[in-house]
Amino acid sequence: MTTINESGMTFKFPDDDCFLIEKDDIARKQCVKSCECVARISQRGKDLYAFIEAKSSVPREAMCDRRKMLYDGTPMDDSWTILTNFDNFINDICQKFEDSFSAYHAICSGYHGLDAKRRVPSGCKGLDNTKVRFILIVNGFKEEWFPPINDALKKRIRHFLKVWNIPDSSVKTLNADGAYAEGIHVSIDG
Repeated sequence: MTTINESGMTFKFPDDDCFLIEKDDIARKQCVKSCECVARISQRGKDLYAFIEAKSSVPREAMCDRRKMLYDGTPMDDSWTILTNFDNFINDICQKFEDSFSAYHAICSGYHGLDAKRRVPSGCKGLDNTKVRFILIVNGFKEEWFPPINDALKKRIRHFLKVWNIPDSSVKTLNADGAYAEGIHVSIDG
């Protein structure tokens, strides 16, 4: 059994169904931002491949009033890009999903050699894009807090999903209860 302790949660997967991409040499040596793991999960009798990122919190979505923000004494106009902590958080999560998916595909396709390809457990091979899920699990969050996070993730990663022909519905934000309902064996620590 593969056990992952992250963000106050413990995840358990059968060894053959979990690829610890975050700890794999390809991800670490290439400075790839990666999620915790790629795990095969079963949902309503269908095998899915979840790219899982765990967090203990999410910054609040901030609304900026451009008229109150000054540069050299004049208000900032719409040509300026203003990134909040929330925006940076969303960008970071999406980069982890994109890099993990790309690295996983490269490893499984043999682009990093046979040794790297052999490190992918048997249950995690055979991924096709219709079975992919990008799942952010936030410890202690209430379901009603997820829509703005999930909407922001989908908006930011949409171009990547379109290139790979992956539906928007593949992106999910869940708490531990929701993750368990989706077939991810997770428990809250403590």
